[in-house]
Amino acid sequence: MGRNLKSLIKLHEWNLDERRRELGDLLRQHDALIHQKQTLLQRVEEEQAVASRSEEFIVGASFGPFAMASRMRREELDRMIAAKNVEVEEARDKLNEVYKELKTYEITQANRERKEALERERKEQAFLDEMGMLAHQRKNKGL
Repeated sequence: MGRNLKSLIKLHEWNLDERRRELGDLLRQHDALIHQKQTLLQRVEEEQAVASRSEEFIVGASFGPFAMASRMRREELDRMIAAKNVEVEEARDKLNEVYKELKTYEITQANRERKEALERERKEQAFLDEMGMLAHQRKNKGL
């Protein structure tokens, strides 16, 4: 039965590694969305500065549609970031669950191994005690 538990431990270790990779991927995607949003906001500020410095009507007039499109993209990125936050939390929950299961199996296996070692030691000690008694009896018979 201990061998089956070792197989379960290996399976859960593999599963834990998979969950870690998934979480890492989601966190990278989340960071990429944050970076896109920051880049967009920076670009809007730059365009706004250019539009405010320019005296040409066309530059100022073109800023309005650009700002509106940028606002819509920012709102879309905000929705995507919020959705990715939910995915990240779900992935963390799965990771924690798999980790707890793995630890349960590891602790159970360690307890089994400790009990088996104690049982072996007890049997060894009983054998040595019996050998000692037999040696003592032979010695006493020989006297």
